[in-house]
Amino acid sequence: MNAPSASERAARRPSAIETAFLRYEQAIKRVIARITGTRTDVDDLAQELFLRTVAAEAARPIENPKAYLFEAARNMARTERSTRTRRVLEVIDESIEADIAGQDLSAEAVVMGRERYAMFCESVALLPAQCRRVFLMRKAYDMSHKEIAASLGISESTVEKHIGTALARCSAYIQLHEAGKEPVRRLQLLVDR
Repeated sequence: MNAPSASERAARRPSAIETAFLRYEQAIKRVIARITGTRTDVDDLAQELFLRTVAAEAARPIENPKAYLFEAARNMARTERSTRTRRVLEVIDESIEADIAGQDLSAEAVVMGRERYAMFCESVALLPAQCRRVFLMRKAYDMSHKEIAASLGISESTVEKHIGTALARCSAYIQLHEAGKEPVRRLQLLVDR
């Protein structure tokens, strides 16, 4: 029986990326879940990350596989979060358009509705990151308080507090904007309280 050739032995040995991925897989999945705000697609995203980074390593050597994996995981998770948010906003826009189309609204009412919606989107964007994440998981993704708490590793009462805070701050932002005041500066004062 012939001994395996050097190329056959190398083909069976895991690469540096594969070794690092296997060693840090759970930590990588936690990073992805933290940034995306959900644990539902973490396994799929981690698998996609693995395939991409192995392909990248095949194209060129990677000096620090651990750092490369975590940076790639953060980038992938941010892209996924942005894509999901964009999809949610598109669905909301389509829903608003459908509602408007089904009603006989004046042009002024349509413009005012769009302005109010834009104010709402701005107010949500100004929320603190964790508060915004909880609010969007509840209102955009229709997740229960229990699901959000489990996904983010926080208590259900903290979820409720974040949602209450988000609603209060968004409402204050819109009211200040409609009153002709500087909502961003005023909202920051409310945030600092």
